[in-house]
Amino acid sequence: YGAMLTEGFIAMMALIAATALHPDDYFAINSTVESFKALGLQVHELPALSAMVGEDLMHRPGGAVSLAVGMAHIFSRLPNMDHLMGYWYHFCIM
Repeated sequence: YGAMLTEGFIAMMALIAATALHPDDYFAINSTVESFKALGLQVHELPALSAMVGEDLMHRPGGAVSLAVGMAHIFSRLPNMDHLMGYWYHFCIM
């Protein structure tokens, strides 16, 4: 029963983290180069997020990167936490 509760909590965090990102940036992270080009979308905040994190975030499907970026983006919006985006991202990805 505890595992199901934990899984539900992670699912809610993934949904909240996904909604924190711009939809085009979310698709840029979670799709391959070919499929993203086929969609015809443009990235919005992703270059700035990549610079704050210190890694290239585009075209890394799997879900872990979008979850970590979304959570780090939310945590970095807290007061006096805006300069810790890279630390939050690497904490979430681990």
